[in-house]
Amino acid sequence: MNAIILSIGDELLDGLIADTNAKFLSERLQGLGIRVVGHRAAGDDVAPIASALKDIARVADVCLATGGLGPTLDDRTREGFACAFGLSLARNAAAERIVRAFFRKRPMAVSNLRQADLPRGADPLANPVGTAPGFALKAGRCRFFAMPGVPSEMTRMFEHEVAPRLLRLPGREAIAVRQLHLLPGTGESVVGETIADYMRRGRNPVVGTLVSGGIITVKVVARSKTQRAAALLASDDVADLNQIFRGRIFGADGSTLENEILSILRRRRQTLALAESCTGGLLSKRFTDVPGASDVFVESCVTYANASKARRLGVSKATLERLGAVSEACAREMAEGIRKTARTNWGVGITGVAGPRGGTREKPVGCVHLAVAGPGGVTHRELRLKGDRDTIRIRAAALAGAELWRRLTKD
Repeated sequence: MNAIILSIGDELLDGLIADTNAKFLSERLQGLGIRVVGHRAAGDDVAPIASALKDIARVADVCLATGGLGPTLDDRTREGFACAFGLSLARNAAAERIVRAFFRKRPMAVSNLRQADLPRGADPLANPVGTAPGFALKAGRCRFFAMPGVPSEMTRMFEHEVAPRLLRLPGREAIAVRQLHLLPGTGESVVGETIADYMRRGRNPVVGTLVSGGIITVKVVARSKTQRAAALLASDDVADLNQIFRGRIFGADGSTLENEILSILRRRRQTLALAESCTGGLLSKRFTDVPGASDVFVESCVTYANASKARRLGVSKATLERLGAVSEACAREMAEGIRKTARTNWGVGITGVAGPRGGTREKPVGCVHLAVAGPGGVTHRELRLKGDRDTIRIRAAALAGAELWRRLTKD
């Protein structure tokens, strides 16, 4: 069984917002045993919406459409469906009840009722957190599910209205998905060359790589008639990959590097603080993205100016004047300083040149110094990173986390 995701809205085509809905739906469909074979996008006009729907109806078993179900005149998804399949729009009594229920305790503009005008034959889908009902409609071989574009509304509708219907459809595959996360520092091309035999097209399991936030993930997707058979196929590849990347894997599946670090600290009853300069708090954000991090993650400081490094962290005047802020000595003093002032077991210092200006021959753009201070002393690593400002900052934060992980797993 295959599926195509259709995202509707001028704001997507104009680049004003990112299509996070398609990412979410692709991941969920894979977990339900439905293969996503395409993503489409259309603006808020009837003709392109109808054209996309007719194309999809010829090739897909399932289509998940998002966006264009609101009360304003530029919300044209309902009209697009009617045009595509020669249907008229009619006020749907069940959909009207859904709309009115949302406004039970608040005033309602009459224009909201146009959200209850559905293509004839469509079944409404409840939307308890928004004004626009979704709807389900079958056209030819394809089952269409239209959902709002607002991510919170779409997510709720998919989980409670659409996913249960998809689970009842025949023809779904059994799929097992496993992920192995590698410590940053090895390029994606090198990883790909190392496991080229596993990544060849047409193989089952399918093995691929992806990069996010400076972390490379090796993904294994196995398909079979039963869940047990799919899981066994995936497990065989995972065992091989664990051997190939021994010492470079920090976690699997839903884990993150920061979550693994926090778990180690909890087991040891130790604490952490960070001092960042060129990364501007990116590493701190990665840790605070983990719920419950505050039990071991005490504080962070973005000491961007030299005066702040001296005042807040105790970086010496001699270091700043003779060696500069971008130096091994400064990174070491930053890590020691934050560990001392925050009274934690571990401290991390990051300083460097993120660009696009400020580099010199001795300290070019991408020169970054990392230091980790812990019970066993202070260690340092110098990086020479390539890329634009954002890439350098993201990679520096990821590599600082990796350096801390290595210390924690060795000390």
